[in-house]
Amino acid sequence: MKNNTELSKKDDAQVLCTNFSLNKEISAWLKMKRNRQGYTMRILALKMGKSHSYISKIEASQSKLSVGDYIEYCRALNADPCEGIEYLKWYKISSILTRINKIKGLNILDVNLAKK
Repeated sequence: MKNNTELSKKDDAQVLCTNFSLNKEISAWLKMKRNRQGYTMRILALKMGKSHSYISKIEASQSKLSVGDYIEYCRALNADPCEGIEYLKWYKISSILTRINKIKGLNILDVNLAKK
């Protein structure tokens, strides 16, 4: 049986992977919102009073966003911060379903057809 330290390290690694994925997804969502507004990175940076490199690092998932910065970013884009959180919830659920299906060797369509 593995000791608590080994389990803790494994759990920490899983959390880091999940956090990286979520950071990557929220960065992609913010970039999509910026593009839909027709803003360049430079225009958004000016609106936020930040540097162009700050925007670039956020959108490339090279820098983490604090909650306050996330809300500020959304406001500058006239985007609802809750919409981004809903997007993350959808992403998390779909990635879990994909993993379950891979483990069980199922296809989501197969599961839906079996219910009918």
